[in-house]
Amino acid sequence: ILPILQSQPELAAAIKQPRRAHGDEIARFLVHTTRKTYQLSTRQAQLVVGMSSGASIAAADWAASAGLDREETVKAAVTYILAGIYGIVSADRA
Repeated sequence: ILPILQSQPELAAAIKQPRRAHGDEIARFLVHTTRKTYQLSTRQAQLVVGMSSGASIAAADWAASAGLDREETVKAAVTYILAGIYGIVSADRA
């Protein structure tokens, strides 16, 4: 339903700011949680969250265009993201 609402200019303008604020709140939560969980700096946690988001979006796009199994794609994306996080944590500790 959201795409339909966003196609109406007056509604799109009205929901843009609350969606942005909500997205900022989620981003802050994810950065905070990542920082605490993996003992990273805020800057490192922001990078990890941003890259993880990009990887999940890319995986979803690829799966949709290639007709891949959703569950298999999610599992592979999570494995990939976690490997990247652990790689960053390991490099930081070395």
